[in-house]
Amino acid sequence: MWVLTTYSRFWEVRKRCEDTRYCELAELIPEADKGKGKADGYISDSVIGDGIKGLKICIRKGINNIYTAPEAAIETGKNGYYQTPELEAGNYCLEISSENDRYMSSYFNIKVFGSMSMKNQNMSISASLKDNQMRVVLTWGARPQDLDSHLDYSLSNGKSGHISYREKESVLNNVCIAKLDVDDVDGYGPETTTIYHDETGDYTFYVDDYIKRNGLGDGNAMVRVYLGNQTVPSYTFTVPEGKGNIWTVFKYNSAVGRLTVVNELGNTVKE
Repeated sequence: MWVLTTYSRFWEVRKRCEDTRYCELAELIPEADKGKGKADGYISDSVIGDGIKGLKICIRKGINNIYTAPEAAIETGKNGYYQTPELEAGNYCLEISSENDRYMSSYFNIKVFGSMSMKNQNMSISASLKDNQMRVVLTWGARPQDLDSHLDYSLSNGKSGHISYREKESVLNNVCIAKLDVDDVDGYGPETTTIYHDETGDYTFYVDDYIKRNGLGDGNAMVRVYLGNQTVPSYTFTVPEGKGNIWTVFKYNSAVGRLTVVNELGNTVKE
């Protein structure tokens, strides 16, 4: 098990994560799929779930390429929909930005295959966070239809609880500790959980397949973790292959700023 330890909470975790992170899987484009094609999808607000019109998207060739001149520039339309122009088959990095910095500039990778349009390459972007806040964004494909985000917590003051679709918010002394901002039940996501006030304690984040078909590992679920006001996630997790209904993603101890990667699939929450 891989452990990252620091002693000054979120901002130190953020600094250390710049060079050590779980990354999205990189896949080569088969020779048979060479040629020109398109990609499309929707860009949504990770907190309210709605698509966002009028975002600027710069398209660059290559995985995680944020430096070279763009191949093209487009904007999102109604409901946050975008479609690229025809591009040579390959991997591309999209840079998403908004007017007046309403949202943090964000980056994500898409694939283009020749002679087709690659559908539903979706992304959720996050409004700005404070340095001591954490946002966890879960996305997936059409199947499984309903994945649920769960956050267990046990605080140093003895209070413990659980954030999910059943109880979406935890409040202590009139202060919101954590909240399920978005609950999605019909595929793709996003589901978004935010720790708004990092009250000292232990937190565990996991994903549950609501329908319980033991096939969570057959899908393409992804979890992105944002620490503070970052433009890219500190961690990007893809669901491990295998059978199971529970995906334990990570544990976090806010007293010492320790984020422990679990990233295991099974039918119980990993302790």
